Amino acid sequence: MIELQHIWKQFGSRIIFSDLNLNFQSGMVYALIGDSGCGKTTLLNMLAKLETFD
Repeated sequence: MIELQHIWKQFGSRIIFSDLNLNFQSGMVYALIGDSGCGKTTLLNMLAKLETFD
């Protein structure tokens, strides 16, 4: 299981995530769906430790 609690991320004055909470259960399949620029790649980069949490 992967659990994220109270995640914040911003670039300059643009807030990407504000108090984000997610739970990923093992054995499940998940999809990230959203508009261009909404933070999907940023979230995956943060999970892979390629991007830092604020």
